[in-house]
Amino acid sequence: ENKELREMTEGMKGTGEDDTPTSEDVRCPPALSYKLVQLQQHEAILLNRQGELETELKLSKQRASTSEELLLETRRQLAEEKEQSNFKDDKIHRLERRLLYVTRERDGCVNVLNSYKIDTGMEPVLREALAELAKTKERIADLEAWNKQE
Repeated sequence: ENKELREMTEGMKGTGEDDTPTSEDVRCPPALSYKLVQLQQHEAILLNRQGELETELKLSKQRASTSEELLLETRRQLAEEKEQSNFKDDKIHRLERRLLYVTRERDGCVNVLNSYKIDTGMEPVLREALAELAKTKERIADLEAWNKQE
């Protein structure tokens, strides 16, 4: 009976070229132990890789969150800049219109002044009238001074 069992277990032990049990030979206890060790090692490798991937995922989420916050802040600043730009554009437009009105008023005043200067025939008459006025003022001052003496 023992001989039969030994023969049976030895017949189940068949090995491959590298002395590891083949997939067909996993029924015997040493092969099962070896396969269990292999699976445990593979599980440890997979757990290690899972930990690395989870860490990468957390870092990626943190970077994405930071990037999203930065994007929101940048959009807010852009909206503020656009609002300020629009306000300044409106102010520039109002100032340009005011400048246009002031320029028109100035040009009108210059034209009025030029219209007085253009009439050169009146200028000599005006000078004579001013000279006579000055002489009349002198006579009045002389008469007042003579009147005070008497």
